Amino acid sequence: MGNASESSGDIIRATEIVGLSTEEHALIVQILRNEDDVFGRRDIPLKAAKFAAVIRLANAMDRSAKQKAGVYRIRLREDGTLPVATDFGGDMTLERLSFEQCIPSFSNVFGISPVFRQRRSLGSGVV
Repeated sequence: MGNASESSGDIIRATEIVGLSTEEHALIVQILRNEDDVFGRRDIPLKAAKFAAVIRLANAMDRSAKQKAGVYRIRLREDGTLPVATDFGGDMTLERLSFEQCIPSFSNVFGISPVFRQRRSLGSGVV
């Protein structure tokens, strides 16, 4: 079986997506096909790198695909940090680790440092 990124790009390229311009459609295909090496390449447009960074961060926040947290609060601070906070009291170790792996590329593209914050209630039994 072939590369998943390549296959995803081929599927999107062959699919007409309502509401996307031809340029936006091509951009999504480019991002999918170059998923592993989109950052740091000069031939990838900045718009594509930004889109990929946002998608990767969003994917990291639900890495287990269980929609654990449901609601996140995100606010850009003047100090250049982007706290991403949730009140979910359960285990989010997978999401936290995945999020942390996305920080360097997101920071490189946007010049902003995302920070994962999980507020846990005292009665949840989770430390």
